[in-house]
Amino acid sequence: MNILKIALVIILAVFIQVMCIFADSQDTPNKALVEFASDYFAYDPDMADLLCEDYLIVDDVDQVKAYIAESRERAESLGYGLWYMSNYLYHVKTETIEKDWESATVHIEATIKNPVRNFFKGDAREIAATVNLAWDKEDRRWKVCDDITTMFEE
Repeated sequence: MNILKIALVIILAVFIQVMCIFADSQDTPNKALVEFASDYFAYDPDMADLLCEDYLIVDDVDQVKAYIAESRERAESLGYGLWYMSNYLYHVKTETIEKDWESATVHIEATIKNPVRNFFKGDAREIAATVNLAWDKEDRRWKVCDDITTMFEE
């Protein structure tokens, strides 16, 4: 009788674990925005995969490449590499303001800081932005549909 109870608990635990893994693997606008913001502040070119086509190329200029190149120039003018400018997200909070099957508006708040600069200078700052996202039917994922040059401005 005890073996049956233990087996039932183990089966139930495995089932719940599988359901949690499945739920966590679903793409949501909030997850897409956090992933995009992480790539944005780390100057990762992969952010282009999370940006809507209309906002990737504007006036024949690749916005992601231009953003990274400008940041690299700013870092080099200070005598550093691009790594010096990169930041990581901490204490991330997101809130879905509007959502339907094809579009969403999500508000994000986070602290961004570079671990090395923060250790020596206390260089951390708060960011907040409300961002529009759209469901890309071809890629079957949520993508950010806003101007990256003004998205996280203070």
